[in-house]
Amino acid sequence: MNSKVNKLENIKDCLSNIALGEFVEYVDELSEIIQNDDKCMETIRICDEKLILNPKDIESYDRIGFCLSMLQKYFEAIESYDKILEIDTNNKKAYNSKGLP
Repeated sequence: MNSKVNKLENIKDCLSNIALGEFVEYVDELSEIIQNDDKCMETIRICDEKLILNPKDIESYDRIGFCLSMLQKYFEAIESYDKILEIDTNNKKAYNSKGLP
């Protein structure tokens, strides 16, 4: 993660000297996206470890589903919410996260 962010920061610094403000903003946005993606991947890894210890941990499945949605892995996110519904068929948050009433 840090090497990607550092490279983007270097590009930003170089371009800001050339006065390409819009592109510098774009690089800033890309840097934030990379950092968020890395945070999501780390959250998924931690939740997967928690699920080894407690396979019925609804909160971990919910966090995984949310992170997968943020990573635009929607079908995998739905699978995570389906696992919640296998544990608790009345879980309104899981239905809502899947986009169901």
